[in-house]
Amino acid sequence: MKQIVIVLLIFTYPSLVLAQETTFEFLPQDNRNGFELVEYSMLPDGRTNSEEDAIHQIKFRFFAKSLSGEWLTEKESNHTDEDLFLNLVLSTYRNLTSLTELELVLDQISFSERQEQYAIDESTALYEDIIKYDSWIDVRPFALIRYASLWLIVCDVKTAGQQEDSTDSTVVIIPTIRVDGEYRLTEIIRSSYGVDLVVGNFLNGDSYDGEIWTALRSRAGEIE
Repeated sequence: MKQIVIVLLIFTYPSLVLAQETTFEFLPQDNRNGFELVEYSMLPDGRTNSEEDAIHQIKFRFFAKSLSGEWLTEKESNHTDEDLFLNLVLSTYRNLTSLTELELVLDQISFSERQEQYAIDESTALYEDIIKYDSWIDVRPFALIRYASLWLIVCDVKTAGQQEDSTDSTVVIIPTIRVDGEYRLTEIIRSSYGVDLVVGNFLNGDSYDGEIWTALRSRAGEIE
């Protein structure tokens, strides 16, 4: 019987998400280096909710920092640490000639994993890395989310094949950690089910009709 109930919940879940009345609150926090507590609340829409009902909302909370929200190709000065790191990542992968160059952008565990792949088949591994960001033509970082030791850089990405004047872009989450005060890409998401569940599901580009990203994108540039 439990299995039947679970299946029914899975199939009815999307309709529940579409019928939500949602709100966002950005709550500044002292001594958190610019990070705010973002509170995302949901109530069933189309119903008469009393004050008592409104107390019993579903709420999600996470810490986020507003970034500039500017496209990197259009930015000539005042580059943030996130801007500089993303430019370094793109430059490193696009001009990659050897594995050692990845030490500049990968954390130690991720670099060790790439060493193993290069040892198995260097030419294939090198090709996979070179084309990793090859289709990216512009990046707009607009939020930084803290998830324990992870620093998730949230970006809009334009890819090759889109028209130059197109407003279409894809939300991409770039997982990093900080090593001696500098960003490093990390592959922890792929190797940890719990982390992947949060980043790959709750924080994916389509979650809740993209409302999370719309709110964070609108917030971009407001907080220095």
